[in-house]
Amino acid sequence: MPYCSRCGVEVYENAEKCPLCQSPIQKFVSDPTPGRPFPQDELASPRPPRMNKKERIHLASVLTGFGLLIPILITLSVDLNLNGTLTWSYYPSIILAAILLIVLTSLYVTKYPGRLIWIIFLIIWGTIFLLSAFTNLSDLAWSTGFPIVFFAAICSHLTVIISSKSKRKGANVAAFIIIAIGLFCFLSDLQLSFRLKGKMAPGWSFIVLAATQPVALILLYLHYRKDKGSKLKKYFHI
Repeated sequence: MPYCSRCGVEVYENAEKCPLCQSPIQKFVSDPTPGRPFPQDELASPRPPRMNKKERIHLASVLTGFGLLIPILITLSVDLNLNGTLTWSYYPSIILAAILLIVLTSLYVTKYPGRLIWIIFLIIWGTIFLLSAFTNLSDLAWSTGFPIVFFAAICSHLTVIISSKSKRKGANVAAFIIIAIGLFCFLSDLQLSFRLKGKMAPGWSFIVLAATQPVALILLYLHYRKDKGSKLKKYFHI
């Protein structure tokens, strides 16, 4: 209801004067052509469209490529500026290029982890071979570097195969990884001892096995225990 602008008394809508002070009541003329109401869909800011998996992989590969290409160019330019030719810049450039290939391979070969492992093995082995070619240590690369990388690929591939065939995945996958790490250390120790001492006499790998394999056994026990519904509180009295 309208009010008197002078004394504040509430009056009827059709009143011409205030019944208390006899002052005229102001009338507000409505706009005959009001503007259209602002639509609600224009008020809310629309969400940007999400990228699909292919677009995300493409963006990640482009960013990774430029992110690693820049330090390669910086390394080469610094070497050329200081020495007038390429000398030490071969080594970081080869390593960065290998990292780029590994990242790109990991982005595009995700459905086949076994194939991915061996592609990475070839990249790492090629990197070792190129580095040894520039340092005249090709014999060391063949006798030491290649077997160790091969052992890593074998252990990784076995872990992937065993984990993929497991019906229920959980702590057993972590146990398989720990077992593979112990196996890799043992095989590498055998290779290094044969290379350095002329006989297979493992040493430090037993320390690694003693520290890691009990943990793997505990994880396997907790994963494959008969009473699968029980909680850890029952075992550790937490």
